[in-house]
Amino acid sequence: KDWQWWYESMSGTPIGGQLPEYKYFKRDVIKSAIVEINTVTDITIELVEHKNGRRVVMLQFNVKLKAQPSLEFPALPIIDAELIQRIVRLGFSQAEATDLSVIHPEEKLKAALDAVAQRMNARNSAPLDSPAAYFRWTLKNGSGPSKPESRTQTEENVSSAPKLTLRERYITQRCRDAIAYFEEIDESQREEILRRFKVTKEGRAISSGKGLTSPLFRNALGLWLMFDLWGDPTDTEILQFAETSATSNSLVQL
Repeated sequence: KDWQWWYESMSGTPIGGQLPEYKYFKRDVIKSAIVEINTVTDITIELVEHKNGRRVVMLQFNVKLKAQPSLEFPALPIIDAELIQRIVRLGFSQAEATDLSVIHPEEKLKAALDAVAQRMNARNSAPLDSPAAYFRWTLKNGSGPSKPESRTQTEENVSSAPKLTLRERYITQRCRDAIAYFEEIDESQREEILRRFKVTKEGRAISSGKGLTSPLFRNALGLWLMFDLWGDPTDTEILQFAETSATSNSLVQL
């Protein structure tokens, strides 16, 4: 086609309108269009100018399909659903547990889960407020057989433990709320809750001989009851908890 036809088609200028010089049309419209098409589409175009003497009279475009390189996709990681559920039961969301299972080797995750279970079963240890935070700390620092530590070493370990995330802080508080609720209801309701808890996988894995006096049993019951009563926390609930905590801290400082 003659270049005037291309100008009217590409610029949207009505037929019969004022035309610029060809060199400006080529600079401002054609070259920028070629660059855009060759960059963002699966074709490449090349301008061919047909001349009458030195004057360009007609334009043509050669169009070629880009060669598509073969893509080698990495094998998808195998997701261990049971392993993810073990992580979720510590207080993580399903998405967080899945991310952890992709980032860390399976052996490391299992070792960290076993370390958390061992810590929760330790009779002479204080109750574990946040199994999720302890799990993160174990993943970062590794787990192994416990050795006697000096007071200084113990203090250093505590200070090096990661701070709880906002979600973990929320779940820790809600677990306490769940235990407080359990202690306030009447005996028949408590017995029904204990009956339902003991048939769960968490309940079957924990001895209930000492009841709530056992830190392991208390923590496991509180975590299960929290999800049973209120379900998985929403982002809105966690944000409201953060705002309430910030307000409380401000009042304490005042």
